[in-house]
Amino acid sequence: EVNRTINAIDALRAQTALLAKRTSGKEALAKLVNAAATELDAIRGLLIDVNYSGAQLWPSGLHEKLNALFDTVDSGDFAPARQTREVFAVLSGQFQGLDARLRAVREKQLPALAQAMAEAGLPAIG
Repeated sequence: EVNRTINAIDALRAQTALLAKRTSGKEALAKLVNAAATELDAIRGLLIDVNYSGAQLWPSGLHEKLNALFDTVDSGDFAPARQTREVFAVLSGQFQGLDARLRAVREKQLPALAQAMAEAGLPAIG
């Protein structure tokens, strides 16, 4: 689910980046595009380490934490320890919160952006 969410954000972000180039001179539309892009970037930054090519002074994203948890569970020949199940519950809860934020972008910001784009005579994003 985390991978699918990251891919969906990347697809939406690519569309907003293209749209941002076409909105010069349309300040109200550019503001909506930038707001959606900023929120998508914020969610993505919590899901995955977007600073991986730099110094490792940044916190790991949820994706990396789940991968580390998987490696821990996969290394044993026994049922996962209580602590690993508790960590999974915490990480799952964090993901649900981020997924809710993405749903809010899709259900509120993108429809408002699509309406503004239609009024400006531009095609909608999906």
